[in-house]
Amino acid sequence: MIDVELLSSRELLSSPYVPLGKSEIIRLAFLDLLNGRPKDTVNFLEGQSDLSNDLKDTHKLLRDGYTETESRTLKWLGKITTELSGIELEIRPIGTLVGRDTEFSRADAELPAAELIKKYNSSQPATGVAINLSVNGDFERYAAAPHHLAMTYKIIDHWRERRAAGKMWLPHYDVTINRQVAAFLGTLKTGVCSFIPVEQMQPEDFCFAYSFGLVSVEQAKRLWPSLSGHESNRFEEMPRVMEAIRVGRKSPTRDHRAIMSGAWAAWVFYREMAEFEYPEAVAKSFPGFFKFMADITQATA
Repeated sequence: MIDVELLSSRELLSSPYVPLGKSEIIRLAFLDLLNGRPKDTVNFLEGQSDLSNDLKDTHKLLRDGYTETESRTLKWLGKITTELSGIELEIRPIGTLVGRDTEFSRADAELPAAELIKKYNSSQPATGVAINLSVNGDFERYAAAPHHLAMTYKIIDHWRERRAAGKMWLPHYDVTINRQVAAFLGTLKTGVCSFIPVEQMQPEDFCFAYSFGLVSVEQAKRLWPSLSGHESNRFEEMPRVMEAIRVGRKSPTRDHRAIMSGAWAAWVFYREMAEFEYPEAVAKSFPGFFKFMADITQATA
């Protein structure tokens, strides 16, 4: 039986429920690749159980130079690495990544990060450029970097510090999922959703925050315009998901974060397990999600 009191105390990172942070590990993987150490990432991932789909795809890419993936981050970093560093990587988009362009030219690497972000409505190209440029030493950092680019800078620093000490980088766990699960469990316990303030949220918090009424679509459009180009147009998808839950209809979303957030909200508000046509989509980031939810519903029904 799950210990709800323990998990709602925000010590989730020591629990078996929080997956590896796919965003962090993918960045570390490319740093290993660019510095001639891809086997370190391959060996690390082979020693893990219950990997997310994105990390399975990362493992295959570093091992074989080819993968099929739904990860836009993996596609961007692969495209930019091939363009800037000459490492041949073949990445075929599948699922929600099909039709989401990742065109990039060598000239783009000369643009300041702020201009790259504006051009592509995403920080992923700037992330790919930063990781590739980091191989040759210092590079210009964007002082007002949005969440994922700022995280990239921290990952580069972590990788350098660990390698300079002759050590392997440390595993990173998914702090976004950790934060959201903690808030979900706290809401079950207290009846009030206590989450971080809107100004401290990042784009991946939108689905959760919207499902609990903490942020509106209008606010999100101002704060995170790139959400229109994620696994779904989340400005449109989240209202559809929550309406399906409200009327007891199975949601057809394929967006992993929309599914998780909808399921959490359905249990808090209705004590019902929401139904989704593509529940397997959560494996993109949290393959153990429905096992976690089964334990939670058993403990709190």
